[in-house]
Amino acid sequence: MKCIVCGNDKFELIHHGTRDIKNVDVYKCMCCGGNQLSSFDHITQGFYEHSGMYQNNNIKNLSNEAAITDDLRRITMFAQDFMGKTLLDFGCGQGGFLRLAQNYAQKVYGVELEETSRNLLNKDGIKTEADINQFSQKFDVITMFHVIEHLTQPYEFLKLIREKLDDNGQLIIETPNANDVLISRYNCEAFKNFTYWGCHVFLYTSYSLELLLKQAGFKINWSKQIQRFPISNHLYWLSKEKPGGHNIWKDMNLEELNHAYARVLEKNNMCDTLLLSCLLYTSPSPRDGATS
Repeated sequence: MKCIVCGNDKFELIHHGTRDIKNVDVYKCMCCGGNQLSSFDHITQGFYEHSGMYQNNNIKNLSNEAAITDDLRRITMFAQDFMGKTLLDFGCGQGGFLRLAQNYAQKVYGVELEETSRNLLNKDGIKTEADINQFSQKFDVITMFHVIEHLTQPYEFLKLIREKLDDNGQLIIETPNANDVLISRYNCEAFKNFTYWGCHVFLYTSYSLELLLKQAGFKINWSKQIQRFPISNHLYWLSKEKPGGHNIWKDMNLEELNHAYARVLEKNNMCDTLLLSCLLYTSPSPRDGATS
């Protein structure tokens, strides 16, 4: 086994099994720190196209409160970046973000493997394809929200995305942080049993994600961490060993408390989410140069 980011072959076993596949383990790369599954064999051809991600009780209701909150946050953060421009959301799901972004962008498009979601978006007038190569034009802004952790060949996909990004364009990526405080500091076994998932083939650290993007021909515009779940969620994990604590203990969701907690986590690189903005880098990518 080699790391899909840095090629290192030295790993540390950090968890036996995932929440849905007991014979696939989770390893930490001793070089870049990313977390990688021991096997990707379960991600078969057609897996995502035919809703394999939503099987085995792992359905994420894309219309629930958390998803809507995320979409509104992203619009608030990035509307100015794609105002009056062309926007492509790669791995757009049911299109909650794109439906909001239509109010700001010149035109929005989607890439989505899952057939049902793709057909629904096309029916609603948002052009959505299964393959980014089916688009002939380039885009001003391309977003990838909680997508790259699903890709078994992220470098190859990033190269395709690079070709579809305008020379002055921007790529925005959001993905879970492998150094989430519930794992890296609290060592919450219940959370690890829940969060390690067969569909997340690689969980990135800030370092490993930036390294991958540079290899694929991007330069980092900015890189930050954000905390999507409040302290009530974490306290509930630690005391009850179950998810959803922020909905059950709503009386603890004080804005000033959550902001202070998020700042501490960000300072220590232990937020639950990585967020990066990337621009094109005109020189050959390091990985290409190393193999040519």
